[in-house]
Amino acid sequence: MGTDPSIASLLAPLGGDFGSTSASELALVGAACGAVGVWVVYFGRAFLAESFGHALLPGLVVAAALGSSLVVGAIVGVIVAYGVLLLAQRAPRTSDSSATAVGVTLLVAIGALIASQGTGSARFESLLFGDPLAATWRDVAVAAAFALIVGLFLSGFHDRFAALAFDPQSARTIGVNVGLTGALLIGVLAVAIATAATVAGSLLALALLTGPALGVIPLRMRLGATLLAASVVGALTGVVGIYISYYANWPASASVALAACAFAASGAAGGAWLAGRPPSARGAAQAT
Repeated sequence: MGTDPSIASLLAPLGGDFGSTSASELALVGAACGAVGVWVVYFGRAFLAESFGHALLPGLVVAAALGSSLVVGAIVGVIVAYGVLLLAQRAPRTSDSSATAVGVTLLVAIGALIASQGTGSARFESLLFGDPLAATWRDVAVAAAFALIVGLFLSGFHDRFAALAFDPQSARTIGVNVGLTGALLIGVLAVAIATAATVAGSLLALALLTGPALGVIPLRMRLGATLLAASVVGALTGVVGIYISYYANWPASASVALAACAFAASGAAGGAWLAGRPPSARGAAQAT
């Protein structure tokens, strides 16, 4: 029995190894980044995430030039970038944001200079804007391992992150190590943005973290439900992006970023609608 033409048309963007590997990698990375993004937003670390996403470019370029793992190169790039940003912030009479902006610009320029010495223009463009359609099943396996590790990590430190995010003073009294917990958050943020950069590119990686989170946080759900919903939305972001790319003939990474922004805008609209409802109606909606 043949496949219904309408179903075949609906599944066309995901057909074959080409579409299935891309969608699988994006869904796995998006799910993990969506959950991490909730904590990034709650802790007010979106600017740091954006800085990491751009400043890791030299690590990506060097890894591509050496033919080594882009994920490893991106993580090393984030570590080096964090050190550079900390040094820049020690400059006298300079605000942290100004020093960070200068440091990020410096690292992006260094990445471009390194690329000009050996990396082809097409390859450099893929490092900037991503190339999720080039995913292999090996990339999917790496994405699955990343999602599993992030899920276990966030589950293990859920209570500490929640205490520090919503009640820092009480967190200290119940024995939460504020410095260590903050460092762990930066660590998981670094790994998440580095992995997202290998999929969506250095310039668009932030969308995979903040888009899904901003799409669900305004809906005022319980924390656990918010984290789960952000993971689901993050996974859907990648799949929807593949469909947009397929039917509109747009670049895949830009389509994924557009989908993430659309989810964020929908969340903002939904949050505004909920805020305008009577308290009794909001309570009834949350209870269901």
